[in-house]
Amino acid sequence: MYQNITSATTTVLTTLDAVDGENGYFDLRIANYHASAVPIISLYLTDGTTDFYIINAMKIPVSTAVTFPTKHDTGEYSLKLVTSGTTTITLMRIYD
Repeated sequence: MYQNITSATTTVLTTLDAVDGENGYFDLRIANYHASAVPIISLYLTDGTTDFYIINAMKIPVSTAVTFPTKHDTGEYSLKLVTSGTTTITLMRIYD
């Protein structure tokens, strides 16, 4: 799965109580393709009541990609990504 994000937003990567084969077992690669802007991201799990931050307010430098393993139970948590600032990033899910 590839997804481009070009504005500040919250993106739901997995939903709580996922169905149709969605699971939390993938690596998430986030790449910054903007020529000069440095987006700020936060990645967190939530059970609908409490947020558990994996990354909070991380800056991704120009022309850089970072990869996070995301092994979690979608029956218990959903995974969300928050982007802020000027952004042109691409999300890639990498399944084993």
